[in-house]
Amino acid sequence: VGEGRTITITISEGVTPRSLGELLQSKGLIRDSKLFVLQYFCSEYRKDLKSGTYELSSTMTVEEMFAVMAGAYEEAEG
Repeated sequence: VGEGRTITITISEGVTPRSLGELLQSKGLIRDSKLFVLQYFCSEYRKDLKSGTYELSSTMTVEEMFAVMAGAYEEAEG
């Protein structure tokens, strides 16, 4: 389906899951911010998300985005 788009987002300190989901939806990274909130609360990374600026791809899964925002994601070389 192509390479997708790389989108830079900035997460401020203390952002709520709802506002983060709305931000990702507005940037075209996810389709449903309410579903994102549910995925957030089920994610192993929910307590590890850090404020900062991140480059996310429209080809990433939500779990991969969480890993990036938690500083745990390493993109495969290749």
